[in-house]
Amino acid sequence: MTSGSPRSLVKAASIITAAAVLSRILGYVREMLLAARFGATYTTDAYVTAHDLPYSLFLTVSAGVVMVFIPVYREVVQRRGHEAAGRLVVSVTNLTLLFALALLALGWALAPWFVPILVPWFPEHAHALTVSLTRTMLPMLLFMGLGGVATAVLNAHHRFTAPAFVGLVNNLPVVLTLRWGP
Repeated sequence: MTSGSPRSLVKAASIITAAAVLSRILGYVREMLLAARFGATYTTDAYVTAHDLPYSLFLTVSAGVVMVFIPVYREVVQRRGHEAAGRLVVSVTNLTLLFALALLALGWALAPWFVPILVPWFPEHAHALTVSLTRTMLPMLLFMGLGGVATAVLNAHHRFTAPAFVGLVNNLPVVLTLRWGP
């Protein structure tokens, strides 16, 4: 959907809006199923905390990277061509993976110290579960980093539809597992 005609813009905006609404609905369903499966317990709180730590870390870092990457990428495409832009994408992807691995290692090592700081009201057993779950979820930083680079490249090419469905893709496995899983 790169055409700038009003009809194509309305169509693109409608698809992106529908994807966002569906993602929010599925996120709500995820939260309902999580509450139904585990109740209002420290187990649920540990899961939510462990999920939100890497996710928040990713959002904080990726927002700045995407804002810088898109104009630089477009300039490279315009001045030096698609081959040079491809090399830029490979370099940024490699740096993103290295950075994500470093954050993963740091998060793994420091989880026993930062979890009690973030949720001091948790009892000791909930801290231990949160640390374990955080360590389990930290590898999602790698996939989120790769997805962030792909989203930035797509956005630089005015392709907004596929990234709009990321929320659905993120929520769907959790919803399916909570509903029909073990």
